[in-house]
Amino acid sequence: MIVEESASSVGVLQTGYRKQLLIAAFLFCAYGCLNLAVNGVILDEAAVHAQIITGAVRYDAGHPHDVFYKKAYSLPAYLSAAIAEVAPSASVISGLRNILFVFLSLFTPFILTMLITGEAFWGYVAAAFTVTEAVILFGGAGYPMLVFPLFYSHGHFASHVTVLAFTLLSWRFWKSGGFLLGALPAVHPAIALAFGPFAAYFLVRNYFTQTSKERRNCIAAVCSGLIICVVLGLIILSQGATQPIAPYDSIQPDGAAIAKNYDGTMIHGLLVQLISFPYLVNFGAVVALSLMLIADLRRSEGISSISVLRTAFQWLFMFFLYLWGFVFLNWLYQRFIGELPHVLYVVRPYRLANFSAIFLGPLSIATLAAGIRRLPEQGRKAAVALVLCFMLFSSVAISTHRVGSTRVLMAGLWGLLFAIQFIQVRSAREFRNAMVYLALPGLPIIAISLMEQQEALFAMLMALAGGMIWLKYSSYVFERFRENYFRENWMRNSLLAASLILAVCSLLSEKVWDIRAGVYDPAGINRGRWDTLSEGDRTIIAWLREHARPTESILAALLPRSEWQSKTGHPVVFEVETLPIITYMPGNAAIIGMMARDLYGVDYSNASAIAGLIRRRTVSLNAPSVYEVWEKRTKDEWRQLGKKYRFRLICSPTRVPLRLPVMVRSAIWTLYAIEDF
Repeated sequence: MIVEESASSVGVLQTGYRKQLLIAAFLFCAYGCLNLAVNGVILDEAAVHAQIITGAVRYDAGHPHDVFYKKAYSLPAYLSAAIAEVAPSASVISGLRNILFVFLSLFTPFILTMLITGEAFWGYVAAAFTVTEAVILFGGAGYPMLVFPLFYSHGHFASHVTVLAFTLLSWRFWKSGGFLLGALPAVHPAIALAFGPFAAYFLVRNYFTQTSKERRNCIAAVCSGLIICVVLGLIILSQGATQPIAPYDSIQPDGAAIAKNYDGTMIHGLLVQLISFPYLVNFGAVVALSLMLIADLRRSEGISSISVLRTAFQWLFMFFLYLWGFVFLNWLYQRFIGELPHVLYVVRPYRLANFSAIFLGPLSIATLAAGIRRLPEQGRKAAVALVLCFMLFSSVAISTHRVGSTRVLMAGLWGLLFAIQFIQVRSAREFRNAMVYLALPGLPIIAISLMEQQEALFAMLMALAGGMIWLKYSSYVFERFRENYFRENWMRNSLLAASLILAVCSLLSEKVWDIRAGVYDPAGINRGRWDTLSEGDRTIIAWLREHARPTESILAALLPRSEWQSKTGHPVVFEVETLPIITYMPGNAAIIGMMARDLYGVDYSNASAIAGLIRRRTVSLNAPSVYEVWEKRTKDEWRQLGKKYRFRLICSPTRVPLRLPVMVRSAIWTLYAIEDF
């Protein structure tokens, strides 16, 4: 039952956290700056918005990019445009976003863990564990779970803002939480739509338990956020509309059919496999960890402000149930009824698994801390030493085998957690309670076994067995040395030092997305991420500066991704990011469908033609037949397309030669030009 806490107790609790939050914010900003200095700038999608909104990159009136990027209801896009007015550089905008990206990745688990455990110490441990990227295994289908910057940042920012908003509100931080909640529609309207019903219920339910001062603060904060939403809407409306010019004023294909065929074959809208890490294991782990923490809170009558913690965590648990209910109801609808309504394709419900995944690390560390707190002094020292060794092992693992380590570290942490819980079982009754509250071993082990993730299962069982052996016999080790060597504060400081080592190792080692976002040449050599400037990119940029007009358009290949607009400052006729505009602005579906058919031979208006490109239930935009269209196209056909869509330059993968003169060639890309244009 949700209970009311006195205003004085809440105020004392919040006052104690403010200093810790400020210190953590400074440290995580510094870590973001260090990441930028060490690993360089990762280009950010907000830079594309900013270039078009400010007019630094100009498109023909009616072009989908001109319509969408100016009219997209996005506060991050317009804030980036404001920065671009002062510093018109994609690298500056992207660099600032990179820092904020890392800050949110660390600050969210820190504040979650600190509020649950009541200790900033465990918040720092959770933040350090986050940089192992172990959580990326639990990201929703089509939406990668991220810790370090990637080009696609809007979803990452919105998910963390949402989690922060509900976390702060659950712990009765009415001003900061209310403001974030009120501004959420401007940050990401689709996510605000998904969580709108729960937010309304939360605010109404708490309205009757707040003091008059709390009620005023909450209403004022939410309204302040909503005012930002209104102001953003007025700014977008002030952009006005321009009269489309040819060929964007004459539409032939059926826009409704194009939108239906695209929504039904894009990876974000496909029916997901529930027996997987992002869904079954993610859901089972979050629910089980939550139940374990709720059980621990019931046993913690002596802790001050315990009713605040209980109430807050009960709201957080309801948040979990709501988001997973949203995911599973959409799955049932799509599985047994058919295609989702268009508005749900906009929301993209299966990405909500990422919101749950954000909690996995903090909940695991908080449950670990709760178990350690119940141990006697010698047991606490032994448990902290165990976690210290795990953090040092993680440092070595991510430094030597980053991708492989992500498959085992979360499972290993759970193994330690179980060991600390089971070692405290002293009677049959306690064993029964443990089996109830330790629901976590069941679902993940079954799911992991079903998916043949032997390494994760092995890591969990090894950590469980090793942890229990150490905790049982560690007293013999401590007895052989003087007590001064193993003071509890010394052990905790050593764990913080190990967490710092882990953070530094993560900063200096290769990231998971350095591999996944790599662009590989025919020899299999990674020539750099597609969202960074490679040597080949710089060669093409240098040629464009010398031989092309600043307003000259480039036609890009669909895959691999290239992001030529943010890299070169030139408009791009079409790229893979053009296609999702169909979902967000269906009015542009006919134009985009016409362009995809003319430029790439991908006809979304023809369901049978699209069926020939389906690979793993989604359209394969790098299928050989797509590249064959470019390889077989004659100079005259290129010339006709160039005149229709007003472009002369085409950037094709070097492995896909065109029947056009070569302007510049690199290991990955070759720039061609249409003659007699």
